Amino acid sequence: MTWVQVSMMTALVVCLAHDGRWQSADGERSDTAVEYYYRFESPNLDMVQAEVRFDASRRGQFVFRRKSDEEEITLDVQLLPETIERINQYLAEAQFLTSQENYQSERDMSHLGTTIIRVRHGAQQRQVSFNYTRHPAMRALAELLRHMVTQESRVFAIQLARQYEPLDLDRQLLALQREVKNGWVAEPRKLLPLLEDLQSDEGVLLMARRRVGEIIRLIKRR
Repeated sequence: MTWVQVSMMTALVVCLAHDGRWQSADGERSDTAVEYYYRFESPNLDMVQAEVRFDASRRGQFVFRRKSDEEEITLDVQLLPETIERINQYLAEAQFLTSQENYQSERDMSHLGTTIIRVRHGAQQRQVSFNYTRHPAMRALAELLRHMVTQESRVFAIQLARQYEPLDLDRQLLALQREVKNGWVAEPRKLLPLLEDLQSDEGVLLMARRRVGEIIRLIKRR
């Protein structure tokens, strides 16, 4: 099982707030600012840490570290408009800022990690924690953000293989094909520019380019 596949099975930490290290895209924290911060930590998994931070502008960072990494890897991200709309929809459905509900299920999944959700909207802020939830909206939110981690870490692995390990590229593409097919990628259409560039690159092995074509067709059919 690859570290990306493992990341899809993790419990997560979802925070929507300022964590002391990151500000909104304009560098300011206003009384109406909305800040989002997702994180999971689990010492038992290969990907021991993953964070996605962004604000209402949809811009932010993806930070992750695997057991084999000496340092964190930080990448810029920009969410699609429909992605942040879905996130806000799930928060609204949960009435997150005003609800007193405890989202922890009676089922204990602490061996997979701990989930923390914190929302900051202007002066309002709320934090909850759980390792497994049956609440429909919170479960959907956790799943969406988990799929963002899968997507961004897979894109990073593909770009790394393309540049430094071309013989590993087809294996990474095969994993992406499986993830797209199973609905484990948050924003499949965002991958099309990268995939189309790979498909037209004659420096990429023919087998890999054929697989890229299959993934493109799969995404466009969805």
